[in-house]
Amino acid sequence: MDCTSPSMLIGANWPSAILDNPLSLDGDAPLSPQEQEPFSHLDHRRGKRNVYKFGGTSVGSPERLCGLVRIVREERERVLAVVVSAMGDTTDYLLEAVAFAAKGDSESARQVVDKLQALTLSNAHDTQRQLLDGKEQEVEDMTVMIVDFFKPLRELLFGICLLQEQTAAATDTVLSFGERISATIVALNAVLFCRWMTQKLLTKAGVDAFFLDSREWLTTDATHGCAKVYFDESKAKLQQLATQWGPNKLPVITGFIARARSGRTTTLGRNGSDYTATLVGASLGADYVLINTDISGVMTADPRIVARAAALSHLNHYEALELAVYGTRMFHARTMVPLIKGDVTMLIRNTMDPDGHGTYISGVGRSGSHETCTTSLENLAILEA
Repeated sequence: MDCTSPSMLIGANWPSAILDNPLSLDGDAPLSPQEQEPFSHLDHRRGKRNVYKFGGTSVGSPERLCGLVRIVREERERVLAVVVSAMGDTTDYLLEAVAFAAKGDSESARQVVDKLQALTLSNAHDTQRQLLDGKEQEVEDMTVMIVDFFKPLRELLFGICLLQEQTAAATDTVLSFGERISATIVALNAVLFCRWMTQKLLTKAGVDAFFLDSREWLTTDATHGCAKVYFDESKAKLQQLATQWGPNKLPVITGFIARARSGRTTTLGRNGSDYTATLVGASLGADYVLINTDISGVMTADPRIVARAAALSHLNHYEALELAVYGTRMFHARTMVPLIKGDVTMLIRNTMDPDGHGTYISGVGRSGSHETCTTSLENLAILEA
């Protein structure tokens, strides 16, 4: 048995020199501008119906939340919907809390929730102060609302503690609080810290935003932790909801979470919020899905391994799908499926540099065939019979 970490070359059969210079075709000749940049880096501005997704790092602090609100406000005429992840390390905190509860350690579980609640309050109020330039008289005290939001979580963890049993269904329900708080705070202020907060912050900034729980429309099977989406059913539900909120309303939608036909909460698994965003985009006929994150696009190789790795300007849907299958952690293969079905373009860009270059992922191919990037799978075992 041989343990190995094989590399996969995406796009064509790569010469060995590509591993040292992933931007070249033959080891020393860079790609031509026509091949490397089929999209203008501001191409998404031509879209009139764009879905904006903000990841955990993009809503993980008051500064990042303020940046989110400003981006949405400045680009409001193009924003069809906003999808948010749980704030920062919220999901890890929730997993820690449910693990303590399953061991019967109610005190440790309570302390984790107390920490989350304090962080939510801090982010919500500090974001308001920054957006309002210190006008304390206009800062809304959201303490009661946030404390009330955490009460069902505390009750759920107490029940798990009594049973000392951590089921997949209970874990999904606990994890759902991350995106729900998050979407409320962005429709108020932020992202676990998003449920009311995003709405309020955007509303204070002149955007008529409202919180939309994905469980109202996103239907899945009963597989907890990595549920299968019933796309046609979910699409019809979301389109029906869209007729009710009117053209000037902006939904702030929870990523990652969904609901089985039985009514139980489910989750979509790794990169689930990106998947939610592409499902929203395909269902509502978006022109672009913009993934706002802490990096400036898809890299030609893992920068921890290849020092000269750089961000790609463009991939087609199938190259991105291949990357997802063969090891990239940036997105899951399922994320690409709604984009392919709806012929929707995705842009991955840096939240802190929204006008900078990012990576477009579209149905547009390129003339000829050349290598795109390198990825690898780690900790594999090869058995030779």
